[in-house]
Amino acid sequence: MSRSKKTHPLQKVYKYGILPLILALASCSITKRVPDEQHLLSTIQIKVKKQAGQKIDKDEVLAIIKQKPNRKILWVSKIYLRAYNFFTIGKPRRWKNWAIENIAEEPVLLDTSQTTRSTAQIQLYLNKNGYF
Repeated sequence: MSRSKKTHPLQKVYKYGILPLILALASCSITKRVPDEQHLLSTIQIKVKKQAGQKIDKDEVLAIIKQKPNRKILWVSKIYLRAYNFFTIGKPRRWKNWAIENIAEEPVLLDTSQTTRSTAQIQLYLNKNGYF
């Protein structure tokens, strides 16, 4: 008697549903929906010069910044932005609207006025805490 190997029902969902979706999302360009003459905000960098006796908490300074880049999974892939690009194609459907509201993120575009405002807020924070 030979026993046939039964597969779990979720294996088929993964094989025929989730895996192709992940591959489709990974193949899309993340700058697809970024208008010309605009730039996608990809990272935020704060450089701190260490001085004797002073310690600046980077997390507090990062909390002040007004614009945050799109979230990443495992510090590599902007899957939420890819999902936005994928679900905004074609006719609007109820399931697409649900996915856009609950999963996807619109691209965060660089806004120089927000950057200037964040810089002023950081300087105010540092002055208030005695760093200047």
